[in-house]
Amino acid sequence: MRGKPKKSPREKDLTSRYLTGGYETDDVDQADEFRARNKTLQQDKMAKTAAMRAEREAIEQALVRFRWNRRKTAEYLSVSYKTLLNKIKECGITDSGVA
Repeated sequence: MRGKPKKSPREKDLTSRYLTGGYETDDVDQADEFRARNKTLQQDKMAKTAAMRAEREAIEQALVRFRWNRRKTAEYLSVSYKTLLNKIKECGITDSGVA
């Protein structure tokens, strides 16, 4: 009974390249890390977009409720007047944009 023949260093290298798609193992690890970081960044971006959308809707609804009285709107939302003005600008809310 004979065991598997030993592979030469060249055969080992070729097998390793084939299994890793032609890349060195370190390159594959770095690519995996990059993909993981990229996925995290995409999830962060989606979360920020969802938060911005929710803030925009809340601000628009409050502005309509108080007929664009920004002082009352800020008080209702429990934020400072200046913060409300910054959020209105950041979200691109305009008087004509709110129904």
